[in-house]
Amino acid sequence: MATEINIPEDSVLISRTDPKGIITYASPDFLSISGYEEAELLKKPHNIIRHPDMPSQVFKELWSTIKTGHVWTGIVKNRSKSGDYYWVDATITPLKESNQIIGYVSVRKNPSRQDIKRAESLYASMHNTSGKKNFFDRLFEKPIFQISKLCASLLGVFFISIFINALGFFFSLF
Repeated sequence: MATEINIPEDSVLISRTDPKGIITYASPDFLSISGYEEAELLKKPHNIIRHPDMPSQVFKELWSTIKTGHVWTGIVKNRSKSGDYYWVDATITPLKESNQIIGYVSVRKNPSRQDIKRAESLYASMHNTSGKKNFFDRLFEKPIFQISKLCASLLGVFFISIFINALGFFFSLF
């Protein structure tokens, strides 16, 4: 069974990637916590440390944010080489040269227990256990509707409540 790796308070995990997410630098703290040797990470996709509990929607939002030149911040569960896991409070910043994105730098630190609990709850609600896409999943895949899954869920609740109220009104007429 996988166990949680606790990141020391003074540790800062830093990595740099090219524009496609291929690792070009890994800090000593990152190597120590992830359990990888530098040679095992360099020239590999950064998603080598992606934990399967992480919803793919988080990474879709992450990439759509940083590809447009904006900074992304969030709580992420990563998997170490041993199969254990560790949580990070991550900030990913695009690196620009002559107004072109030439890569990304990720700075990660130990998140609070409260942030981890919130992330676990949110990510659990984002997982679609049926394997089928629902109406809102399909709707918000469209480029015109590039908003977060949380907003989509809230919008769904809003539409359902309007529908129920409309039904109540309709049946009150009889």
